[in-house]
Amino acid sequence: MSYEGEKQLIVNRLNGSRLTVQGGKCFDGALICSVRYANYDHYPQRWTTRKIGEVDEWTICHVEISQDGKTFRLDAGSDEPKISPASQPMLKEPNDSDRQKWCFRSDWSGEGTHLVNIAPYLNRSAGLGLRDDFGLEWTEAALVRNFSTTEQLWYFTATYRNSIPN
Repeated sequence: MSYEGEKQLIVNRLNGSRLTVQGGKCFDGALICSVRYANYDHYPQRWTTRKIGEVDEWTICHVEISQDGKTFRLDAGSDEPKISPASQPMLKEPNDSDRQKWCFRSDWSGEGTHLVNIAPYLNRSAGLGLRDDFGLEWTEAALVRNFSTTEQLWYFTATYRNSIPN
């Protein structure tokens, strides 16, 4: 799978929620969440990944999102990202720091769906996952222990929910 190219949704395997920006506005320091329902379709949800290297079985990328002509990068939120529901990724203006590097690793447990683990470059034992509020319309993203469980597996799609404009 190519981790570079067109804007795509990043969809969670557990509940089909889509990675987006909490509150629907991109700005420096905005927190990341995952939404499930159409009433959030106006939120920015299409991400661009840019491959910048490889380490072991991991592909290293920048993960970017744009709104109103301004581009932001997914940021681990700390120089030492911890495995904790309190560790929340956020948007930051691009600065090429290691905090803005993310690791992608294929997980083929999805019976044909190309699933990926996503981890911060600074701590690959942490994984991008969801907080415990799995029944809500949306839940905050958090750094959780990285292993192949459904709330930590994601897939990319450009065609799912074509009504999402950005």
